[in-house]
Parts: sequence; structure tokens; C-alpha cells
Amino acid sequence: REQKALPSTTFVQRARTHGHEYTRYFATNQDSRTGMLSMLGSRFIPYESYTEAGRDGYMHLGQQSSLVDLFAKLGYRTAFAVSQRELELVVSDLPWDETLHLAEGDTERLADKHLCFVPYEFEHSCEDLALLPRVLDLIDRTPRLFLYQEFIWGHASEYNKASGKTNTEYYSAYLDAVVAHLSERGTLDKTLIVLTSDHGFRDK
Repeated sequence: REQKALPSTTFVQRARTHGHEYTRYFATNQDSRTGMLSMLGSRFIPYESYTEAGRDGYMHLGQQSSLVDLFAKLGYRTAFAVSQRELELVVSDLPWDETLHLAEGDTERLADKHLCFVPYEFEHSCEDLALLPRVLDLIDRTPRLFLYQEFIWGHASEYNKASGKTNTEYYSAYLDAVVAHLSERGTLDKTLIVLTSDHGFRDK
């Protein structure tokens, strides 16, 4: 529904022929970041990995095999990016070569040009475009890169309410900017872009 409202030149419209919708995946007792771990490591990680009592039981997963290890063995530099200040242990415990995230004071500094919110007490975040210059710089200086970016915009409805933009509209424009940059640098044909989504807003 959201895709149909966008011009045919945007990323999600151009990529529609490659799109798949999985309707038989049951995400019971998972959330966004544990879903990410399931993708990276092919293991079901329940929501309890965030509780004080349960978290330590899942920290060992950072030492197990995952896409991060596989790409490292293939000679890629691995990086995790998220446009928020905090790094969740269940994700950052994986052996990334580099992490990109906001530092103390960044949300206040970036709020002049970007939307920034604290939708949850553990999520001091700014919209993903705030991190884009650093993401593109990393891509430019790293010939062989496996970059895994957790998007923030769709994690809380505050961004939609403040901007009037849908998640599809925002992320298509974000990826349009990435594609334009790669095309200008002559590296687009050597790049694979995978865009995934989860269950949508929890309150709905």
C-alpha cells in the first residue's frame, strides 16, 4: 500500500520484482534486535535475552558462527551501524570490526538538522539520515565491506508523526541516496543491497 504511493523511480519501486513477503513466519516472543540476531546467526533468540536475568545466558552467542564470521573469513571488513547512542549487548557482542553509532551529545547537536527522539529510556536516537555521511565514508574507504545497518526511523512512530512520512517513503529515499552515491563512485555494480523488515509497530 505504501509502495504504490511512491514514484516508479524510487528504490522500493525499482526493487519490487525482487521482493518477497513471508507470511508463515511467527515472531512470537521476539523483537527487532533479537530478530536481527536470528538473521545473522540462524538461531531463534527470544525476547528474554534483554532481561537482567536472561541476558547473560545469550552473550555466548557472540562467539558462535554467524554471517559476521563468514564475511570476515572471506576477507571482508565487518561493520554494524545504528543511529542511536546505546548499543544493545545482544547485537554488539558479535565480533564486528567496527561499529558506527551516536556518541554522547550527538542527539543534541544533530537535532538542529534532523529529527531526534528518546522514544524509550534506552533509545537516544536520531533519524537514520543523521548517520548517512559516516556510512558513506565507511563504504568509500573500505573496498570489501559487509555492513549491517539497523534502521531507527521505523522503530518508533514518533518519526512518522513528526514528519508525515511513511516508513516506506523514508527508507526508499535513504536507499536512493546510497544508490546515487555508489553509482557516482562507480561501485554500484559491485554492491549487493538487501532490505528487510519485521512485524511493524508493536502497538498496532
